[in-house]
Amino acid sequence: MLTTPAEPNYELDPVPFWKVLVRSMHPLRVIRMRRLQGPFTDDGFVEAAMAAHRDSAAAGTINERCVALWKMEWIGFSYCRHGAGILHRPSILVAMQPIVHTGLGFAAVEEAALQPDKVRESIDRRAHPDFRHFAYESVGCAWGVLNNGRFRKLFEMFTGVRFAPFDPPAPAEFMARFPAELRPLLSHGYGRTLYFVHCDLAKSLRSAATATWLETSAAVHGVAFAYVMINFADLDRILDVRPDLPEPALAEDFASGLVFALAMLSWTFPGMFDTWSSRPPRQTELFDRAERLVRDSRDCSYFNSPVLSAGTSISP
Repeated sequence: MLTTPAEPNYELDPVPFWKVLVRSMHPLRVIRMRRLQGPFTDDGFVEAAMAAHRDSAAAGTINERCVALWKMEWIGFSYCRHGAGILHRPSILVAMQPIVHTGLGFAAVEEAALQPDKVRESIDRRAHPDFRHFAYESVGCAWGVLNNGRFRKLFEMFTGVRFAPFDPPAPAEFMARFPAELRPLLSHGYGRTLYFVHCDLAKSLRSAATATWLETSAAVHGVAFAYVMINFADLDRILDVRPDLPEPALAEDFASGLVFALAMLSWTFPGMFDTWSSRPPRQTELFDRAERLVRDSRDCSYFNSPVLSAGTSISP
């Protein structure tokens, strides 16, 4: 387990705390939207998810497409929460499968009261086998929400979701009850939540690097992923951030998380970054890596994220 030095230098973040705080409430308000709440029939779920995808694709802005991801995630949650929630069906667009599976992860946590064996049964019963890992990543995100009492109350207040009154298990114990191949996914999802909890990049990275129950590289990757998804309005600035992490490998994990966020958007909405030009060298490098990731994934029918690669086929 890697630890930070006494006074780590994370460099300046161009996005102030107050702005991140306001922005982080946007996904929670999306969750609360009545038209995203079920119960959905099988056909109603597909129709609602496709409508969110279609409308945002037509709008063409990164703002609309990030919001669409949150909408599709929560449509997936509502479908899995209220209905059959079977996601291994050919009528679901492959472009939407990763994000609706993150909704399944939240639903499984709610249904199983965060009991690992029941969480796994809930996911494996309903997930498409090629996409189940996205659901486990989302379990880590939900676990992060429930493991922080203050943020849990905030989450429930803004979203209207009320988790059952159960206490999260001890973090190390919870992680140990999942197979080794799933632990990076849980750590990645937990890292995503850390950015919502702290609304500050340095604090989030510090927490990711010092939480002994997390796999540090995956958690840092998750923080970077959330950093893009929350601050898309400053994308031209945040892609140049290079935090001075305690180990060189973690700096690459952070960059890889930025790339993964860009690739996730590009996978769901093909060609959305084609008009971005005149980028500084650092941004050009990250966009090129994201484009290669998407292209290679389409060629080999396998999403090659450093965290989500194992068994996560997302062929078009």
